[in-house]
Amino acid sequence: MTATTDKRNQRDSNVVTHNGDTSSTSVLASIGVLLAGIVSILVADALLRSPGHTEQAVKHAVQAVEFPLMDWLLVALGSVATTVVFVAIWAGLTLYSGVRRWWGSVVALVLAPSVAVLSASLAHLIANPLRPETTMVEQTSRFVSILTSPPGQISAVILLAGIAVMLFASSRSRRAQLTIATTAFAPAAVVYFGHIWAGTLWPSEATTTASIAILLLIPLVWAAGLIYTRLTCIPLISAAPVPHREDKPHAHALTSTILFNGDTVSKIYRPGFLPRAIYWLAFQAEFPYMRNRAALNAAVHRRNLIGQLTEYWYGTNHVARAIDVNEVNGRLAITSEFIRGSEPSDRDHARAFLVDLVARFEKAGLPTWQIDPLQPRALDNVMEAEDGGYRVVDLESGLVSPMASIRTWIRAFRRAQVPIYDDLFFDVTRSYVQNHEAAMRAKLGDDWVRELYDTLEATESETQAWHDSEPRIWSRLLGRKRQRTPDDSVRQHWAIDWFDAAIRRWREEGNINGAQARTLQHKIRSPQFIGIMPHFGVHLSTGILLRFPLGSIARSGYTMFNLGRVTWKFLTRRIDRDEWREAASIHSPLVIAAAAAPGVGVFAYLASRPILTDHLLLRIGLDAVLLKFPTRLYQQSGVRWLVTNTPGLTNERPDERREPRGAAPLFGWYEEHRAGEIPDSHRSTLHLAAGYSARGIV
Repeated sequence: MTATTDKRNQRDSNVVTHNGDTSSTSVLASIGVLLAGIVSILVADALLRSPGHTEQAVKHAVQAVEFPLMDWLLVALGSVATTVVFVAIWAGLTLYSGVRRWWGSVVALVLAPSVAVLSASLAHLIANPLRPETTMVEQTSRFVSILTSPPGQISAVILLAGIAVMLFASSRSRRAQLTIATTAFAPAAVVYFGHIWAGTLWPSEATTTASIAILLLIPLVWAAGLIYTRLTCIPLISAAPVPHREDKPHAHALTSTILFNGDTVSKIYRPGFLPRAIYWLAFQAEFPYMRNRAALNAAVHRRNLIGQLTEYWYGTNHVARAIDVNEVNGRLAITSEFIRGSEPSDRDHARAFLVDLVARFEKAGLPTWQIDPLQPRALDNVMEAEDGGYRVVDLESGLVSPMASIRTWIRAFRRAQVPIYDDLFFDVTRSYVQNHEAAMRAKLGDDWVRELYDTLEATESETQAWHDSEPRIWSRLLGRKRQRTPDDSVRQHWAIDWFDAAIRRWREEGNINGAQARTLQHKIRSPQFIGIMPHFGVHLSTGILLRFPLGSIARSGYTMFNLGRVTWKFLTRRIDRDEWREAASIHSPLVIAAAAAPGVGVFAYLASRPILTDHLLLRIGLDAVLLKFPTRLYQQSGVRWLVTNTPGLTNERPDERREPRGAAPLFGWYEEHRAGEIPDSHRSTLHLAAGYSARGIV
């Protein structure tokens, strides 16, 4: 580092120290409290009484002032309040602050016009409409033509003067500070004096306007000082330097520095002013991948989750695996595996890969910004590995961007996840995984699916912790993040409790053993069955609230509506054919027909395919339904023995008296057990049950 740079950093650090000083903050707070009291008194005075003799006397005294060169002096100093000069000075200070990377001053100057409008608006609001019109002084001075919007001019010049003092007087001597402050506020004093002198404002109105402007200037200066302490001298867009050994391999990205450590790489975020400012405007928080461990953990799990899904899609993991979040030279970093390879040799082929990947990401509810071909740096996030395949090496965004598909924006608004930044739509992702779970198990095995669900849970948990740590005002204005509604939760619990009671009954009767009971209880809480349970609960609730024929109509209508809804989504290409088939197997025509049946229609979702294909769970559900029949006909006819008899049961409880029987499950047991294990009294019933099973009526 050169001596010049050292001196500049020392000077900038003086500015930072002054603006972030606790004593300066205390002084600003004290002045603010004092001004708030003065403004309150002035506002009360302006609203409650008309100008009296004292104020009339002050106004006439000011209008009587006259001295040599007065006209020239007023025009010279008051010209700062004219639009052209004011904008020129404002733009020059903003440009100067930007070149010097004094981002606190840049923010203050950018906000100054809005604050001036707010100050002027407040001054207009408290003006007493009952006051008499002031008499314009018949002056020949050119100064009167400068005075246009009284509250606006006073507010704007005071704010500009305050920011100029903050810029140039911070690290100087007391005498220099006094000189700079006098020079900066002289035009403001002239404009304040001029409006009273010209008769456009009463003294109390001018004083109230000036007090409000100074009161609003205080938080602006405080915020600028706070930004100084965090962001002074960092680049506008590119990443600020982080401590590292220059002799070790490293690279610089837009918002981060990447350190290569053999088989791993560590990515340290320290974005420039603009990415930080955009993120703060979006979520009112510091850029998350710098110090928010929950956000970094969410990024690690999210990347590994996406990597697993690419393994299902393409047969090979196409995402660099994230390893952990650790500290590197005192800063948090994401450490991931090092991919040996180079830039894509065929950029068109790589872009086609990204187009296909974006479509799959959208279908699964995953964030697409880092790989979207419309994003100029998307191809920089892809490497061609030594085996010729592509690997995505970066899925963490450096910018909050509005570039997303209409489908993604609709999803974001519906879930109050606006703006969009590295967001998964977890309900969409869960639904996608549930709909493809069978194919995933067949292709990659049970352990792989279990790991996928664990990663999904960890991603959602860390993402929720990250979002909860930030204000996210815009999202909260739209409503909290969409979750399962309380009604759905209650109905789901009704359905699970109903199945639990049926499983416990079979366990207590010895129809199943403990291992089978635990397996079934786990299954009814699995994602596949959780998708059915709320609908099952809706039917249960209609059975409580409505009687035939209203209940039958409501249940059938509800199921038909769900089938129509998923069919419309399929026709409008919002879901694919596999998702439609999965949903249609739940809200099937068989379920619609069963829902119309009086009484037993509340259990119609037992006829949905996920339950139909689990013979044991179906038999337990049928048993619970048939036990509701009156006069114990179900038990006394011997049909219950056919439903509850489990072949090959090895009861693990020593006090069980019941011996395992040789009867097979309801489906297929007639062919397997034609021999004499089945009592003659039940053969006709079994013939009927087997016939219904073969026709798909059960």
